[in-house]
Parts: sequence; structure tokens; C-alpha cells
Amino acid sequence: MSLHPTAPTEYPVDPPGVRLTRDGPYVAVLTLDHPPANALSAPVRAAVGRALDAVEADTAVRALVLTGVGHFSAGGHLGEERRARDDGTSADFLDGVLRLTDRIEELRVPVVAAVTGGAVGGGLELALACDIRVAADDAFFVAAGVNVGLIMSVWRLPRLIGLGPAREMLLTGERCDAATALRTGLVGTVVPARDLLRTACGRAHRIATRAPLAVEATKAAVGRAHDLDADGARALQASHFTRLAGTRDHRDAVRGVLDRRPAVFTRR
Repeated sequence: MSLHPTAPTEYPVDPPGVRLTRDGPYVAVLTLDHPPANALSAPVRAAVGRALDAVEADTAVRALVLTGVGHFSAGGHLGEERRARDDGTSADFLDGVLRLTDRIEELRVPVVAAVTGGAVGGGLELALACDIRVAADDAFFVAAGVNVGLIMSVWRLPRLIGLGPAREMLLTGERCDAATALRTGLVGTVVPARDLLRTACGRAHRIATRAPLAVEATKAAVGRAHDLDADGARALQASHFTRLAGTRDHRDAVRGVLDRRPAVFTRR
């Protein structure tokens, strides 16, 4: 599946629209456009999965921006959840949503969430699975499990913002506005809605200018290191460091510093 820089790749799924485009040579943009609120139905998840396959396979892509039209995502499709409950397959329904968020977290390249509108329930989980979150000033976040008699985000949310703030969101189901999300660390940047995609793509382009093998190793290691003790984390870091020290990219970066010129990274 090609990611041509000027032609969007569209997936004819009914519904929704899931668009994968390029913003320059190294940044891909994945847009959910499934009115009214980008619920993560099975067809949406399948289309996103195909888009992620394309990103994974194209080593020219060094960062991905994930966003939505109108809303980031309202989370799991409640009609599908109701059918799963009636069929006794609720565990399979949850697994389908979590496989998608795990795929985002485990993607080869960093993912920048550009959150507009609501990130609710499974949509919040989708945002949490991204590496960086940029929010529009009118965005909001809801840990909606308790609002609909369910549970979600009890692992990723406390890891990101701490147990106290996470408990407040998880137990009350209240809306968290963009300013509060910035204060708690749920997002790293809040901008006017008109600047959202430009800002998120700017973060992705910054990532894309760094050594790609080092970026990919850092993304892969940082989540694992968080769950290890100090010795385990040091060993993990040393393993990646030793491998990267032998790359052409590292050698050229050092020469670039000495020669006062930008490094040229070739993934070797």
C-alpha cells in the first residue's frame, strides 16, 4: 500500500472514512472521519489497522499524526457493545478495542495525537496510547466507563497523570477540559483549534529530523523501562545504546557536530 506524498490513501469502508495522507516525505497523517463522533466500530478498527500496516511497512515514515474530524473519538461503538453483551462476547468486544490501542502504542514510529472535540471512553484510551498529545483549546477528555456502567483506562491513565488525578477522572466520569488536561500532564500542548493540526504536524516533523533508528529504539524502550527496576532499565538502555553506537547514523551525527553541519540520517 503506497503512501504517495500528494495523494491520500482512502479505504472504502462503509462506514466510515479513514484517510491516510502524507505531510512531507517523513510524516503520515491518519484522520478518522466517521460521523458523528468517530466511534471505534469494527469497520473503523479494521480500516485503522490497514492504515497502520501501511505506516509500519513504509520505512520512509518517521512519525504519525492521529486526529479526527469534529471529534477525536467517542470510543467503543455502543451498539456493538450491546450486541456483544447480549451474545456473551463482551470480553471479545473489549479485546478488539484494546488490540487497536496496543497497536498504536507498539507502532514502529512515534504517534502524535491531535485531539479535537471529545476523546471519550475508548477514545481517551486511544489518545493515551499515543506518544505525544496536542489538544485544541476546546477539546475535552472523559473517562466514561462509570457513566455507562463499564470500566476503561485504569492502567494507562494513572501511569500518565498519577494516581490521584486519574482516580478523580475515573471515578467521577466528569469532563476534563483542555486547560485541566494540560495542568495534569494528560496533554503536553494546548493551542487554538485552528492551529491544532499545524502544531501536531510540527511536533511530528521535529521527531522526523532526529535519528530514526534512535527514535524507534527510544519509543520501544521507554514504555518497557517504566515497568522495570533500575537494573533492568539500565540493561535495556545499554543494549539499545550499544547497537546504536555502531550505526552509520550515529557516526555521521558525531561528525556533523564536529564539522558544524546537520547530520544526514539514512537508517543505517
